[in-house]
Formats: sequence, structure tokens, C-alpha cells
Amino acid sequence: MIPPSIPLGKVLGSQDLTGARIFLDICCGVNSPLSNAIQHLKGDTMRFDLLVHEGDDLLSSDCFEQLLQLCASGLVAHHPLAVSTAD
Repeated sequence: MIPPSIPLGKVLGSQDLTGARIFLDICCGVNSPLSNAIQHLKGDTMRFDLLVHEGDDLLSSDCFEQLLQLCASGLVAHHPLAVSTAD
């Protein structure tokens, strides 16, 4: 399971996420209701918000490029119910 507070750079550097699917919650806010709902269903989430991680800045070219790489990596689920869940 991907920790909910993991920074973007650490996700991209992970080698043990083969077959994992995450719910990417962009501009989710501090309370992150969608991420919390997915986690309640035992799904994996990643919160991307400047209010959650000070490095999550969509206006930063480097950060935005990393976000695009994450989306192209196959880790991000296309539907919230497609996230990895614990058995």
C-alpha cells in the first residue's frame, strides 16, 4: 500500500509497485474527502496538493513533469474503483 502522505518523487523512484493502481487526488485539500473514502475501501491513494505537501506545486515545471510521468507510468487508476485493495 502506498502511504497517503508519500511525496511524488518517492513514488516515481519506487521499484516494488508493479501491478499497483492508485487513486491520484489532485488539489484534494487538507481534508481530502475522496482519498479518505477510497482508503476506507482499502484502496491506495496519493494526495497531490500544496496544502498537504509543500513540494506539490503544479506551477513548478519539474513537479508538473513528475506528475505527468506518474500519470503515464500506469500506476494511476482510470477509475476510483480500480485502485489496488488489500484482500
